Amino acid sequence: MIRIQSRIKKKVFQKNDSKVDYRKKKLTPYAVSLAEKQKLKFAYDLSERKFSALFKKSRSFSYTNMNLIFLQSLFFRLDSLLVSVGIAKTFRHARQLISHRKILVNNLICNKSSYTCLVGDIVSLKNNVIEENFNVKENQYLELDLNDNFSFKIIKYPVCEEDINWLKINMQLIVEFYNKY
Repeated sequence: MIRIQSRIKKKVFQKNDSKVDYRKKKLTPYAVSLAEKQKLKFAYDLSERKFSALFKKSRSFSYTNMNLIFLQSLFFRLDSLLVSVGIAKTFRHARQLISHRKILVNNLICNKSSYTCLVGDIVSLKNNVIEENFNVKENQYLELDLNDNFSFKIIKYPVCEEDINWLKINMQLIVEFYNKY
């Protein structure tokens, strides 16, 4: 029994035996790829079901630009755009604005936070929504209009993956995770 416990703990004794160091176990490839996936999933505040469905949908388009298509589909979700522009402070705040029907897409009320915006879409606030303290952030893919009711237009899609990978996620690990496990 003593041998088993000593193997589990993996103590490393120093010369004077006063300090005990515990070695970190080497992470498995599964743990590394899971950590990358979780980092991206929690950054966009998505459930596992929505995240994996979005990944599988982007995989069906093409294998060559799958990473870019997946990041674009995350970035151009309506709730993600509201956070990136600065209308909402968090994803939950953005989802609340959307579900309370305060957001217009092409002058139509949109109450789906998972709505994927396209090039040319104009996203604006309703007239009766008065939000103070907008922290408006400039974005090279969006054209902002700060007139009476705040709105922005989507100009173009990103061409390279590094432009919208603000977390510096290794996308290859996420692809491996969904292919293997």
